[in-house]
Amino acid sequence: MKRGDLVTLRSKHVDFKGADGWDETIDDYIWVPNGSIGMCWEPEQVPNGKVCVLVRGRVLWFDPLFSVNIDETG
Repeated sequence: MKRGDLVTLRSKHVDFKGADGWDETIDDYIWVPNGSIGMCWEPEQVPNGKVCVLVRGRVLWFDPLFSVNIDETG
């Protein structure tokens, strides 16, 4: 995943209906429903392994298991 890639956000747990993303600005988690579309803002970071996604006008950090690249080639 690289900056600018579109991603679909979803919980890695089948019974969850969304995923929590960390918002550094308010120092809290923001819930987004499964199927939300975002744009990769920063690729996976080391050492914490999180990916930064712009979704619903917010920059949120997610576990990379919560995001799936969208195939834009058709």
